[in-house]
Amino acid sequence: MYLRMLELLKIYTFFGDGGVYAGRISRAAEYEMDFSEFYFEDFISIEDFGAGILNINNTPLEWTLQKITNYDAIKCDSTDAFFMRYQMMSRGMPRIPFLIVESDLFERAKRLCRLIENETGGNPYRTILEMPENFYLIISESYRSFYENEGINPNNLYYFPMCLESVGFSFPEIKKYVESPLPAERITPEVKAMKDKILAVGTNERDYATLVEAVRGLPLEVHIICNLKLYRAIPSHNVHWHDSMPGEQYVEALRGAKYVVIPLKKADRNYGQMSTVLPMSLGKAVIATEVEALRDHIKDGETGLFVKSGDAGSVRRAIQLIEKDETLRKKTGQGARRREKELSDIAARTIDELLNRVRAMKGKNI
Repeated sequence: MYLRMLELLKIYTFFGDGGVYAGRISRAAEYEMDFSEFYFEDFISIEDFGAGILNINNTPLEWTLQKITNYDAIKCDSTDAFFMRYQMMSRGMPRIPFLIVESDLFERAKRLCRLIENETGGNPYRTILEMPENFYLIISESYRSFYENEGINPNNLYYFPMCLESVGFSFPEIKKYVESPLPAERITPEVKAMKDKILAVGTNERDYATLVEAVRGLPLEVHIICNLKLYRAIPSHNVHWHDSMPGEQYVEALRGAKYVVIPLKKADRNYGQMSTVLPMSLGKAVIATEVEALRDHIKDGETGLFVKSGDAGSVRRAIQLIEKDETLRKKTGQGARRREKELSDIAARTIDELLNRVRAMKGKNI
């Protein structure tokens, strides 16, 4: 038991939008995942980032940099990784492994490096990209050739599809919640009220306005769960809005849903995957906006239904179809569960290899 404790890996992660996980710790058998209290927009504002001004004054950056030196690895997306890597390089700080979940072909990371170049005269993109302790987790296999052509060592490039296993890597308790339903007495009245209703979930790049328009006048009930600090509830007689909730209650809401809708804006980044795979793992039919990010998950009519971006009529027709066709609803739910299991098998192998590589670097001067 003592030896097992010595092998525990400490991973610091920058995640999400400052919601319910900020400042929390998730624990698994081999590691613990410590969620930052801050994320990229706390260090450099979206407005400054878009305007080409690298403004990091009066932010929690220095405190964060000192904290992450106590960890065995950092997990984040590429924008956070390039930002933190540059800040650590410029201060001569020790180098530790980064587990970089890459989702936008380095579009934002490159913009960030150009801002740094404007201010310092040097662009750190290539230096950071090729650091041997950077491990890149791509969530769409179809992009592999792009990343290899950018110059990433293929041995540091991993296919890491979004699925229950990869969600469970950052949030070990979520996997437990999916596998072990809560007793009825522990489910909140708020969540019980959603049972057998349509559920729409998620915060990043959601198009809830189109969903509300799509269901207007239909004899059905929709419940939306999102970060209400970032979305203003749109009044509608058959749409109910709920703020982000603890993971165990969130999973129970998904478990009880009739089916799930993921309405997305036509974004060029991989949004919506986490919200899609959790209901898939529970065998729920999913209606989602057709975006590149979900092509590994949804095959139209087999593991879910695709709808057109920003098209309320398309969303409405899909909802009406799956409402009246119970056979289709069951078929796509079962297909979704099978597909999620395939992706989880891939992700499990990736996680094992990554943890072994981080463990081999632990305590070494890279």
